[in-house]
Amino acid sequence: MLLGCVGMAEARRVGINADGTVSVCKARPENVGKGRCKHIEHVESSLSDAEISRINEDALEKQHEILKGVKRGLEGSDSSSQKQVSNTSGVKPSSPNPGMVFGHGAAITRREFDESVQSVSQQFDSGDYHFIQDFYRKYKERTEDPELQRRFGRATDNVYDFLRSGDPVAIRTRKFLGHDMNLRIFSEIIAKNVGAMTLSKEWENDGRDSTHRTYRVVMTSALNDMNRERYIASVMFFGGRCCYCHRPFTRGNSHGTIKSAPSGEHLTPVNAKNPPPGATRYGNMALACIGCNGERGNKDLNEWVAETSRIPEENKQQVLDKIAAFRKYALHKEIDDHQYEKVKKTVERIDKFIKARRKDDDGYDPRSRRFSRKTSHRIKGFCRQQINDLKEDLRV
Repeated sequence: MLLGCVGMAEARRVGINADGTVSVCKARPENVGKGRCKHIEHVESSLSDAEISRINEDALEKQHEILKGVKRGLEGSDSSSQKQVSNTSGVKPSSPNPGMVFGHGAAITRREFDESVQSVSQQFDSGDYHFIQDFYRKYKERTEDPELQRRFGRATDNVYDFLRSGDPVAIRTRKFLGHDMNLRIFSEIIAKNVGAMTLSKEWENDGRDSTHRTYRVVMTSALNDMNRERYIASVMFFGGRCCYCHRPFTRGNSHGTIKSAPSGEHLTPVNAKNPPPGATRYGNMALACIGCNGERGNKDLNEWVAETSRIPEENKQQVLDKIAAFRKYALHKEIDDHQYEKVKKTVERIDKFIKARRKDDDGYDPRSRRFSRKTSHRIKGFCRQQINDLKEDLRV
């Protein structure tokens, strides 16, 4: 991922260190990320030496405060309890390294990024957010509904007006997004992709039958922790661009044919063929252009990035580093083997229930492979019950 220059200063390659500090990377292009280069991510930036120094002072100061807190906890514990200092000392777990978030214009601190997310979230009215989310859950085929369009328009205008304003956070956010970002389109993306990024899928009576489909119903619902702020952070972390090719989006939706239109993407696919399956969960949701999303399908992330021609060879490691940085920022964890076993049992019970309804021939049409409305409601109710039970089981 290459950033645009800020001002007239000459851009140079800056690397992020594991402790959250940054430094100019002097490695040759072919050696970036190898050998003596220990940076976890690289970016082209016009940060001056003085700006780098200030960033590092802030990062190290925060780390120093964390270490002092840990030291106080250790000193207050006897030798037998020091191994459990995180549980017995009263010291709160340390936050992720302060570090930086790199957009396509200017790098900002994580605190500044959080401020930008909160500010944009406040422009996207909570009532509009939940209306749009509920609308797609119930009436996704009625996208031209006047009330939906009115909510889209209001959310778009509010975000757009804020981003164009003289508010210090808005100015910093514009620089982060980059000078080539169309703020109007970015605002529309924020308004219109709620369903693609946050929605729990329900079982549908459309004649299709596959275990993979049941996994999608379960994995988008049982572990779904997306909310308005997390949705916006997931879009903004990648600068409002495709999480893979990093190209700006154009107008369109995931049901269209425009390859540069945005679509919701599970970074770890909802696919039982490559366990563990991914969930609709913070740190696993991003926006990808239809071109990248369609080409990747359910392929392993590293394998697809290595083979695709949609990402230039010199940018491929940066793409993977950016995704890793996002997941670290979101504190994302894949489901473990124990959780996966519980998910599999839930999927098996749902599939067994559906097959039994088919064998009973109770309102089932073998030609269309559809159930009657009454049986369809029974299946949906059973799915909801099993997913709710799984949610409770996963909390234990």
